[in-house]
Amino acid sequence: MAWFKKEKDAEENTEVQDPAAQREFVRLDDFIGFAYEHLVPASKEEKVGDVLLEGHGYEPVSDYMKDMDVKRLDPGLIKVLIGIDQKMNFILKCLTDKDTLFKMPTKKNVNISGAGISFTAPEEFPAGAKLKLKMCFSSYPYTILSAIGEVVRVIKEDIPEKDGKPVRVQKEFPTAVRFVTIDENTREMIIHHVFNKQREIIKQREMVKSKG
Repeated sequence: MAWFKKEKDAEENTEVQDPAAQREFVRLDDFIGFAYEHLVPASKEEKVGDVLLEGHGYEPVSDYMKDMDVKRLDPGLIKVLIGIDQKMNFILKCLTDKDTLFKMPTKKNVNISGAGISFTAPEEFPAGAKLKLKMCFSSYPYTILSAIGEVVRVIKEDIPEKDGKPVRVQKEFPTAVRFVTIDENTREMIIHHVFNKQREIIKQREMVKSKG
């Protein structure tokens, strides 16, 4: 997604001066489980409450976790319980093959960092639109990370016209989204995944060079 990288490079070079803070702006082209939902203004507040489990950014996949009094639990214990909850539902789905139990987001090409995510969408979102995001990484199997994002940029093609009408219809809209509601542990998991994946890519390139 070179279109996103080229435009964001200039912004980050001028806005972010702290080297430590730049960790969250390191981007990666990846193929991950990803889904989104447009939050209309009337239901935005209600939806935000459903996305984040007491600010821990994990998507509860059963009513058991939703009904727990998580305020009394240690954050580390919450993470463990959510992981167990998700894995148990995944096992149940494998055994029963019912989509109603657990469904991982469909894999999609994205460009992601700790600051935001970009992807192509079949619809054109207005700038400022809020999206409920779900992400699943290979480094955290069966764990769905959730956040709320805000659309900051949508790329429209310059489509030529014939007889005053466009010769074709734009079917995919490159969309850049920044995270506006995200738990810091979730952000760190994204950053950790990005750096680990980059190390894997570098290692694979070095192996290819050594064999050549």
